[in-house]
Amino acid sequence: MSKDERLFDLELLYASNDEKLKFFQEYTLAHPNFMKVKNEVIKEIKEQNYNIIMVIGPSRIGKSRMLLEIIDEINEEMHKEMSQNQSIIPVSGMELPNPDSRKFNWKDFYKRVLLAMSEEMVDHKVNLNDLMNKKKSKRISPFDSNTSPELRQSLERVF
Repeated sequence: MSKDERLFDLELLYASNDEKLKFFQEYTLAHPNFMKVKNEVIKEIKEQNYNIIMVIGPSRIGKSRMLLEIIDEINEEMHKEMSQNQSIIPVSGMELPNPDSRKFNWKDFYKRVLLAMSEEMVDHKVNLNDLMNKKKSKRISPFDSNTSPELRQSLERVF
């Protein structure tokens, strides 16, 4: 069998079981549908028509792996700009758990996005409209059911 037919180096045959296991756990098969969806998502990100792109699908089909590859690829492309301007966040990603109910939890989504973008003050938000109108502002809790608009506004300011 030639190297072109084999998907790994011959040295792997002589490696320890742990090294073999690590290789295959990290190996991504270049499935045509995987590559097609990955390229479509990257295209959408680069066109900048959307601030948020959701990839939805059944378990164990490679969504998490695709997310990591997309982030790595875009960070590589943006390395020069990021080194010149450290405030640039070219792309960020996160995984959402399956919803507890049929209704999408926007408040949880906003909080998770802010945390994925390293927003450390998520639990210390204040309503800027109240501050600007000289009203007494209270701290916004992400656990209060009425805080979705404030968290959404914080997320919009990130973009």
